Amino acid sequence: MIVAGFTTMLTSSVEERAPSLAVSLKVYVPAVANDAVVVNAAAAVGQSLERQLGRVTAEPPHQIVDAAATGCKYPWQEYCRSILEAVTYSLANGKQVLVATQPYEAGADLRERHKEQQSEMAAMLARRFDGNPRVAYVNLGSVVEVSDPALSFDRMHLTAAGNATLAGALVAPVMRLASRGATAAGRAGH
Repeated sequence: MIVAGFTTMLTSSVEERAPSLAVSLKVYVPAVANDAVVVNAAAAVGQSLERQLGRVTAEPPHQIVDAAATGCKYPWQEYCRSILEAVTYSLANGKQVLVATQPYEAGADLRERHKEQQSEMAAMLARRFDGNPRVAYVNLGSVVEVSDPALSFDRMHLTAAGNATLAGALVAPVMRLASRGATAAGRAGH
C-alpha cells in the first residue's frame, strides 16, 4: 500500500473501526522532544527499514524508462512514471494501493508547482487505473496547512496535531479500499 505522510494514529483508527480488516501500513514517526520516545522511535524505524530493505536488496535496481508514456506533461513525466511503476509493482504482487497527495507545500510558487505535479499524477492514475478496485487516490493536499506552526514545526514535517488530522482524513479512504479488497476476496472465494 502506498500512502504518504501518516502515523500510527491511522493504524489505531482503522483497528478501532474495523478490527477484522488486516491492513498493513508503513509508518513515519516524526522526532519529538522526549529522549526515550526518540530512542524507541529510532529503533522502530531502524527495524522497519531493515525488514523493508532486506526485501529490496535482493531485487535488481529499478529504472525509470519511457517516462513520456505516462501522458504527464513536462517536467512531471519521471515523477508520474515512478508512481506508475510503484503502483504496477504493488498490484503485480497482490497488493491494494492507495496513493495520497501529501499536504501542499507552503509558499505560493511551491504550492502551485506541487498542485500541478499532483494534478498530473492524479490524471495519470485515472487514465491507467480507472475502474480498478484495487487502486484508489485521495488528495490530502489541503487537509493540513503546513504554514501553521501548530500543524507543522518546519513548514514540511507535521506535528502530532498535524499527523492526527492527516490520519483522520486517511481513515475513510483506507476503509473504502480495504472493504473493496474484502469484497473482491469474498467473490474469489465463492
